[in-house]
Amino acid sequence: MCTRVYALDWPVEVNNMSTRSDAPTMNATYEPAPGEQRSKRFDLRVTPSEAAFIRQAAASRRQSVTEFLTTAAIEAATRAIDEDRRIVLMNEVFDRLAQEMEGEDELVPALANLIKRPRRFKLPD
Repeated sequence: MCTRVYALDWPVEVNNMSTRSDAPTMNATYEPAPGEQRSKRFDLRVTPSEAAFIRQAAASRRQSVTEFLTTAAIEAATRAIDEDRRIVLMNEVFDRLAQEMEGEDELVPALANLIKRPRRFKLPD
């Protein structure tokens, strides 16, 4: 089955769920501001076995537990934001959507209200 992945403004054809290597990508990225200091804290509760497991994984990467958890959290946040930006459609549905978008503009009140709703997340300015 052939599907298309629509990520923001980039339609990309996908066969067998593997993207073309020349396809444009729009992945979420995070780079701390130059000179930005780590000053915010997260308090986590884990079981003793989870703590030992995390310490072992951090040591195997030669990282502190803070560095290990921060890296893992940033990677998970990047994946979550990318998933929120991507829509996967079957070809027939994508073609119908494209056809509808080329038609006359028509205000759909429910969609207009949806766009006005607060977002699930905010990125730093």
